[in-house]
Amino acid sequence: MTSSIVWKLRRLQAMGVQEIAYRVQQLAHGRMEKMGFGLAKPTLPRSATSKPWCTTMTTGLDVGLYTRAADKVLAGQLDIFALRCAEVGFPPNWNRDPKTKTIAPMVFGKTLNYRDENLVGDIKYLWEPNRHLQLVTLAQAWRLTGQDRYAQGCQILLDSWFVQCPYPKGVNWVSSLEHSLRLLNWSFAWHLLGGNDSPLFAGDAGIAFKSR
Repeated sequence: MTSSIVWKLRRLQAMGVQEIAYRVQQLAHGRMEKMGFGLAKPTLPRSATSKPWCTTMTTGLDVGLYTRAADKVLAGQLDIFALRCAEVGFPPNWNRDPKTKTIAPMVFGKTLNYRDENLVGDIKYLWEPNRHLQLVTLAQAWRLTGQDRYAQGCQILLDSWFVQCPYPKGVNWVSSLEHSLRLLNWSFAWHLLGGNDSPLFAGDAGIAFKSR
């Protein structure tokens, strides 16, 4: 507790007036959102999407390299920093730190203290799988082989994430940087899987994916 207070005092001393004002404003916004004011509202896309950019196949690739990586994902194994072939499950518990096995609480995200290891575990190891690079891995394998199980794997991961990480609760709604990285990987996977022409994005599943 004492070390935490000392860290906060030192951090406060290093801030300028503008940064302090910004952080106070962000804290106030977070408190308002916790009471239900100013939350984002889901909407359906209002315009047509662009065509996927990967319309041609690159030749000379080692397909086995991609399928082996994708098969590890389907087997519930991920390389996460120093953890090699970490057993995270398929689909994983998205709110569990694979390093310490700590499960972060499902409370309002913006006021959750993600720096408290007793509360969330090692946040770097928790957040890394939630950046969804494994979706790109599966989409690459599908693009090269056409095997449905890789595309279906993407859908299983996405569906489970939406269920386990409902906005705005939990540690995965704390950082806007994490939102951005997820969106990038969703976009890459969408293009690799064929965009709107992919059956994966047809019907309710497609509406859910495109509206996130």
